[in-house]
Amino acid sequence: MENIEYFKSIEDIKIVDNSMTVNIPTNVRSDHDLFSLFSKELNFPDYFGDNWDALFDCLKDLSFVKEKNITIINNDIPFKNSIYDRKTYIELLVDLINHWKEHYQHKIFIYFPEDCRKFVEEIINEYNKKWSTQE
Repeated sequence: MENIEYFKSIEDIKIVDNSMTVNIPTNVRSDHDLFSLFSKELNFPDYFGDNWDALFDCLKDLSFVKEKNITIINNDIPFKNSIYDRKTYIELLVDLINHWKEHYQHKIFIYFPEDCRKFVEEIINEYNKKWSTQE
């Protein structure tokens, strides 16, 4: 999927100019930790609700971020202990990319390690298949 890329080494990632970077470490185990990380790194407004819907809403708006390019570097797939949260996170990123294709206020660049490619692409394919049959 365009806007999701894979890297073998962090040094392979090219950060574009006028970019804000969110670095997702390997030890994110709870949705609260992920929400806090995004909120801190992107300076979410005080009204951020600390839940999946609020995360999506803030990520699709970003009017409070002056940089026009957002780079999300996942050092692994968060939530090693929860397949549900892993899928929810990847599906949120797919929704975000689809939203931004339509609105273009910001550009998003999402990176995962190469060894996560199979899992990420399986989730994306399942998600796209589910939505294409509902149309």
